Amino acid sequence: MKKRIKIFSGKFLLAMALYAVCFGILAWFGLRFFWQFIEAYEASRPKHAIEAYMEQLSPEHMCAASDDLYATVDPKLQTREQFDQVIRDALEGSFSYAKKSSKSTEERQVFAVRSGRVNVGEVVITAGEEDRFGFRSWDVESFTYDFAYLMGQSVGVTVPSEFQVSVNGHVLSKD
Repeated sequence: MKKRIKIFSGKFLLAMALYAVCFGILAWFGLRFFWQFIEAYEASRPKHAIEAYMEQLSPEHMCAASDDLYATVDPKLQTREQFDQVIRDALEGSFSYAKKSSKSTEERQVFAVRSGRVNVGEVVITAGEEDRFGFRSWDVESFTYDFAYLMGQSVGVTVPSEFQVSVNGHVLSKD
């Protein structure tokens, strides 16, 4: 007669336990590699670079960036505080962005930055170095401010020469 193998013998249980431990270790290494791959892929999305930049953008940041524009304003007509308040009033709520596909390439992406209906500038991000999986990180290269929304509110006034005109409490000269 043939000898039957006992299913619950000590050697069989030991072999199955060893097999389960080896399989668990291999599965752990495989899942760990897969998780690192997914994290690297997610970190390589340009969305993260632009969103990180957008988080630090605020009306105060825009006011600080307007120094060159304020240099062209006559301080007798408008103080710095008044100028900054005009910028804050023009910016409606939070900032948003939209990709400009016509200006973007694989290595360089351009995003329009808006506040409500006002276009306030462009952010350019570029691809960085590749990581071990071949994915690239994205870094902000530049931000170009567009203060044209402030200039779009010009007013022309015709006043007889014997009258005085004042703006924000400051009397204008005849020039």
